[in-house]
Amino acid sequence: MELLKTIENNNCKVEIYPEDMDCNPRKEFDNISRMNISLGRYFEHKEMEDEEFAPFVHNPKNAPMFVFKVFGYVHSGIVLGLDGSKYPFTDRFDAGVAGYMAIDKRKLRSEFPNLKRASWKELFKKANEVAESEIEDMNTYLSGSVYCAHVINTDTDEDTWLGCLWGGVRRDDISCMMDEVGISEETQALFDEKMY
Repeated sequence: MELLKTIENNNCKVEIYPEDMDCNPRKEFDNISRMNISLGRYFEHKEMEDEEFAPFVHNPKNAPMFVFKVFGYVHSGIVLGLDGSKYPFTDRFDAGVAGYMAIDKRKLRSEFPNLKRASWKELFKKANEVAESEIEDMNTYLSGSVYCAHVINTDTDEDTWLGCLWGGVRRDDISCMMDEVGISEETQALFDEKMY
């Protein structure tokens, strides 16, 4: 595993590595949506049968789920998105509809209790936010921006690992790891200046 970055301060050392495990967010997370994506020989992912969502693509008001078109762009990498009217999804050679993403309204309401009595418009807005977030996780995975962190207390040699960090190593992740190996809050504050 190739070390990408090392940050040291007082009695703490943080090492950042590229993640070498397959951290597919569609397998690692308990996603609210279900997704079918096909980009030919480049990428294939299927979580449901087409017949489950096909009748609701053009009739969303009375459907038990929200169905979103997922657009794909393949050109020296893969990018997914929900808005086919923006570049790169308007490229006529390398882009097009890659599949669909469905969010069951009952599941959405159970995940977000404040939506129990929400209007269709409010429910759709939240479904769109969830879909965008899950697409962002998928893009992070497809681009290879997945890391793991190793935090070491150099006084005690206590250490901890945290893997499958999508899109970078976040302050909260490192802070929890530092707490776990007994790094003081003062030292943690010094790391903020060096890492972020």
